[in-house]
Amino acid sequence: MASNSDFRALLLQVISGEISGEDRDRFYAMILDEGREEEYKNILKELREERPDIYSGYEYSPEEWEQMKRAIVKGNTVPAVLLSDRTLPDTHVKKMPFRKLNWAAAAAVIVGISIGTYFLIRHRTNSQAIETAFPKTDIAPGGNRATLTLGNGATMILDSEAIGNLAHQGNTMISKTDSGRLSYIVGNNKPLNKTTNEENILTTPRGGQYQLELTDGTKVWLNAASSIKYPVAFEGNQRFVKVTGEVYFEVLHNPNMPFVVKAGNQVITDLGSSFNINGYPDEGAITTTILHGSAKISVGTKTNLLFRGQQEIASVEGESVTIKNGVDMNEVMAWRYGKMALTGMTVQQLMTEISRWYNVDIEYEGTVPDKQFYGSIRRDVPLSIVLNDLKAYGVETKLEGRKIIVQ
Repeated sequence: MASNSDFRALLLQVISGEISGEDRDRFYAMILDEGREEEYKNILKELREERPDIYSGYEYSPEEWEQMKRAIVKGNTVPAVLLSDRTLPDTHVKKMPFRKLNWAAAAAVIVGISIGTYFLIRHRTNSQAIETAFPKTDIAPGGNRATLTLGNGATMILDSEAIGNLAHQGNTMISKTDSGRLSYIVGNNKPLNKTTNEENILTTPRGGQYQLELTDGTKVWLNAASSIKYPVAFEGNQRFVKVTGEVYFEVLHNPNMPFVVKAGNQVITDLGSSFNINGYPDEGAITTTILHGSAKISVGTKTNLLFRGQQEIASVEGESVTIKNGVDMNEVMAWRYGKMALTGMTVQQLMTEISRWYNVDIEYEGTVPDKQFYGSIRRDVPLSIVLNDLKAYGVETKLEGRKIIVQ
């Protein structure tokens, strides 16, 4: 069953006009899920309370909900989806921003209209025609997006691939098990050999995230602008992978075949653990945090044994290694649970994270504000809400296309 956070994330993609075909089908299925109208109604209420200037029109009656569902089932287009008391001729449906449509009209656009730079709709209130135009200025949050590169160099854009089996390499089946997860399963019929046991690379773009299950059962989560290189199936005396960006591992421990991760100049050897690695090149350091169990971390000739709640920070050059105790693991794992942790962040650090998740560029006008943030913000909200929160901190910004100007 889809979660409320899934519905909210997909709804925001619909509002921004950036939803993919597969995610649109998931959204349809959620709408058609019997008995969940009140849950979804509460989500729309939350949106209206957060940004009444954008979402005030998202209100609907039970009759509207039912008519919308019937239209989706029938595959009808705009005129059939719009409600009888709001029916519009085709000539009246022009370009308007999705976020300004009422809920019934939103369904109409989902089913039948391509979304452009701005939209214009003419509707009737008290028999008087009112015409309103709105610019499309908001940006949707990131979502499940990734590219898989096979050993032969072929690539697959996973957010465009259907759920199911994608490729068969040697004795391993590669499958997309849902909209944000890739799985590798080894069969028992053929022996592995060097020609079939190739290395694959999973890469997320800015504004992307993805989950991976390796052939040994180890689970991996990739944050935005990250990658992992791994063999189709593990063999030999260790399981070796290489990562960039931010990646979280839940390792299926095997003392006879250690799991080893290389991240920049750090080499992490699992001793029965789950851990998070943050090794973005622009961070200036590689930070590994142990969430459960223990792991051995090597940088050059230095090796440290870390346990739950400890964190090692190694400079990119490897000249400096710092170990922290009692790390707030909720802060470290915030991205995995749909949040941006702000505590202790400077303006530049926060803007860097925003740029990765919302796929925007950052430009500074004048002196960078000397601010530090605390708490967290949700990652499933439109960019406008995040920028509005920054304003409350005294940080003024301006959005031009996909560029944020910090003033």
